[in-house]
Amino acid sequence: MVIALICFFGITGLFLAVVPQAALFPILLFIGLVIGSQAFQTSKAKYAPAIVLALIPNIAQWAGTLVDGALNSAGTTAGTIGEAALENNGVLYSGMAILGAGAVLAGLMLGAIAVFVIDKHYSRAIVYSVIAAILAFVGLIHNPAGLIFQSSGSGWTIVAPNQVWIGYLLGAAVIWAVAYREGHATAAELREAIMTPPDAEPSGAPA
Repeated sequence: MVIALICFFGITGLFLAVVPQAALFPILLFIGLVIGSQAFQTSKAKYAPAIVLALIPNIAQWAGTLVDGALNSAGTTAGTIGEAALENNGVLYSGMAILGAGAVLAGLMLGAIAVFVIDKHYSRAIVYSVIAAILAFVGLIHNPAGLIFQSSGSGWTIVAPNQVWIGYLLGAAVIWAVAYREGHATAAELREAIMTPPDAEPSGAPA
């Protein structure tokens, strides 16, 4: 609630100006270590790939921020240097921007899809892949330009969606093919995945 209020009233800059960075960064580092360790300690070992996959968009966003900061410090931008020059030096700037856009939500979707695939709940993985495709289509994830509906001085305009949504649909098709081969992802299972929430993970020590 406190974080929501800070963001809602736009006083993040005030807090950053009042709290010294020397005190802020160690706190953020500690929080990151605690959250990262808990993610692996409180989850079953088989879900480790899903946790790592969910972290990738956030890592891409962080790396993109570092690149932008370095370029701004040098008095230039990625657009000025050009994509080709950056890629020739091993900086996949466009890829980081696309993968890191909407990183929190994108990580949640990728992690959920991976968990359902690991548990062989293919119908739910397909449903979440389609939902991720919709989110990518409207620009909530994987679109550095933002939503496809944007306002300007002349009114509302529609920009072309990022093609990542096609990748999610292709992923859903691949999952369906695997499920069909194993006798899953029937119409009844897909209907259940849409209409009912996933089962809660039983309590107990991680396996």
